[in-house]
Formats: sequence, C-alpha cells, structure tokens
Amino acid sequence: MAQEQESTKDITQGNSENRLPPMFIFQDKHWSYIQRRYLMSPRELEIAELVCRGLTNDQIATSLAISCGTVKVHLRNIYRKIRVKSKLAMFLKFISATTHLKPQSHGQTLAFETETYGTTQQGSIDTGEIFD
Repeated sequence: MAQEQESTKDITQGNSENRLPPMFIFQDKHWSYIQRRYLMSPRELEIAELVCRGLTNDQIATSLAISCGTVKVHLRNIYRKIRVKSKLAMFLKFISATTHLKPQSHGQTLAFETETYGTTQQGSIDTGEIFD
C-alpha cells in the first residue's frame, strides 16, 4: 500500500491541471475483502484501487511503469471477474460489496441506488471517508 501511495504521489500532486484530490473511499479492510471475494491478483487490485481513485489508464500506466495496453488487459480481466462492463460499474459494485463492513469515520451517510444488468442495488456511502 505504501509503495502504491508513493507511486501516485507524482500524479496527485502534479501541476494544477493534473492534480487529483486524495480520495480514500475504501479502507485497507475493504480492499482486502474485495481481493478475496473476486479472486483478484495483487496487480489487478492495485489497478482497481487507482481506477477507484479517479486515475486514467494513462496515469495508471505511468504510475506503475507499465504500458497503457497492459492496464487495459488488467481492467478487462477485472471486469470479467466481477461481471461488469465499465469503471463506474466496477466502482459501484465495490461499494455495494463492502457496505456490510463498518466504516471508521464520522461523516454523514448518503444512500445510493444503481441498476446493473437489470437488478437494482442499494447501498450507502459515509461522506467522512470521501471528504476527510
């Protein structure tokens, strides 16, 4: 985790046009659960984390010193494992999958509802995790 945070430091703290706000919606226990539930490799998990933080494929490739094509291959494998077709669907599926894990922050809880493949899923997000 620490190495991954260092690798995204340049991207998140670059010039104002490329700067991303630090977003830590999922905690380590969430990522551990996601990796076990969807049988993801460590590299797939690393890429999923960066996607959920809002990085583009090019930014991920630069951050991990791999080609953009390799990022796309990993994403395709992740999508297949979790049965989604987009980054947004992946993000929402992770939120839905981890709603039973108790957050460790003091924010306001927001409810959400999404429809994936004809099934409606409901969940909530603790804004303390987003805006802390």
